[in-house]
Amino acid sequence: MLFRPEPPHRRRQNVIYPLTEAIRRLYVAQPTGAYPLGAFYTENISNTLWRSLGGIWYEANSGLDLDNRAIDEETVLVFMQSIQSGESVELPGRVIVGWERIPDSEANELCERSS
Repeated sequence: MLFRPEPPHRRRQNVIYPLTEAIRRLYVAQPTGAYPLGAFYTENISNTLWRSLGGIWYEANSGLDLDNRAIDEETVLVFMQSIQSGESVELPGRVIVGWERIPDSEANELCERSS
């Protein structure tokens, strides 16, 4: 089973940046440069940063912009674990990020393209 943050947390900047980086590390880009953001964000993926390649797959408009983000390394590592375990994460400021199971259809697409 794979997990994603619960809906109220997905749009928070203190979740978006470390989650995106965790996805980039866990799911090495496809030859097209695509990452499976759509499995983790079900709507409103920024088209200024990402271009849809269909289904759950998105390609960065500028990899340099992603590489230059200021993100907390510890949070990225914890998010990487939570994607696989579903365990809640406590962010600075005592914000608890809960996780929900990714539906099988999306999880299967993740597993097929990642192998």
